[in-house]
Amino acid sequence: MFRRGLFWLLVAAFLWIFISHLNEIEALVETLASGVWGWVLVATLFLILYYVLYTAVYQSAFGLIGIPERVRDLLPVMLASLFVNVAAPTGGASGAALFVDNAARKGHSPARAAVGGLLALVSYYAAFGVILLAGLGYLFVEDDLRLYQVVGSALLMLLTAGMGVLILLGLWLPNQLRGLLAWFQRWVNGLARRFHRPAPLADGWAEEHAAEFAHASEAVIARPGGLVRTLGVAMAAHGASLVGLYLLFLAFHQPVTPGALVAGYTMGFVFWIVSPVPQGIGVVEGVMTLVYTSLGVPSATATVVSLAFRGLVFWLPLAMGFVVLHRVDSFKAATTPEEARGGGKTRLMAAAAALTGGANLLSNLKLPLAEKVALFQQFILRLTGSLNLPVLPKLPLLERFAPLSNGLARLPEQVAVVSRFAAQAAEGGKVFLSPWVG
Repeated sequence: MFRRGLFWLLVAAFLWIFISHLNEIEALVETLASGVWGWVLVATLFLILYYVLYTAVYQSAFGLIGIPERVRDLLPVMLASLFVNVAAPTGGASGAALFVDNAARKGHSPARAAVGGLLALVSYYAAFGVILLAGLGYLFVEDDLRLYQVVGSALLMLLTAGMGVLILLGLWLPNQLRGLLAWFQRWVNGLARRFHRPAPLADGWAEEHAAEFAHASEAVIARPGGLVRTLGVAMAAHGASLVGLYLLFLAFHQPVTPGALVAGYTMGFVFWIVSPVPQGIGVVEGVMTLVYTSLGVPSATATVVSLAFRGLVFWLPLAMGFVVLHRVDSFKAATTPEEARGGGKTRLMAAAAALTGGANLLSNLKLPLAEKVALFQQFILRLTGSLNLPVLPKLPLLERFAPLSNGLARLPEQVAVVSRFAAQAAEGGKVFLSPWVG
């Protein structure tokens, strides 16, 4: 009953998204129709391939820790997770809960599945880090490296390193991990008691999951070849996405150098992840447009290509995820006691992700996409005084840290500017920047 209710809640969220953004969808179709349809079609196929390869990253990561899966079985879970991450924007936790729940319903340890999910994300971000270095290097050579690009990239790399440390926590600090899980168990069970519900986490849950977590971490260390394979699949996924973006440039008759292509892609991806706005809506398009324009692409073409690319990678998986949602076991009633026990372990996380994400979604997806891009550019203008953001000059290596440190020293002042601007935007009904100020 709970799972079917959650399913219909997500169906309602999809209908709301579709109806409230019908103008954006129509604009996307018109934008794509103005390009060369042959290139647009091939670009779409490469972006579909990107999501297949992204699924293969999870398949490889789960296989590495002893959870055998097939890409075709995980693909519906992947697409559904992308949809859930939009419907319940909780930093990716809502989508990750589907992978954990899917493994648990098959009798696998949720802790082991959590390590697999972390490993997939770390591999995905680490592979992107190689491409990111190339993009930052190109911006550096072109005298176009901005402070916000450096800070955003550093945040993403810190996030990646933090997830990597979590994977190894069971090996390095097993007692601390066990204590952390024990605290979480007490907190969850205490919360259940307040609502007069039975404790969802049984005695011994913390010890059992700490041991499973440690065993999964040991499997990662013991099989470096499998880790390299996972990284290779992640690199191939990013390659397919880059090809799709390049084909969109061809579709709109705009030549672009490999360096500029990579620079715009990497900055868009960085702010897709680190942006406080769910899925970087409005922010990613603005960043990509700014980067391509600064590198010599005509502003009109840069805007069209950025919107077309983001439209495909956002709306395409959203629609596909909605279509396959009913096929995902997490939204079906348990048919065996094993499924009931496994699914119950992640029910609380899934429910919290869905319910807390609903309000966030409705408060952030209201403006037309073009207006969000314009508002982001106004945000940059308020933050820096111009759209020409601080450039890191060509100086000897050690001297480059001076402007960066000065910029970081101004962060409290810049945060205050962001807060004031977001408050003004909210007063005018432009609420998509609300997460910047909590």
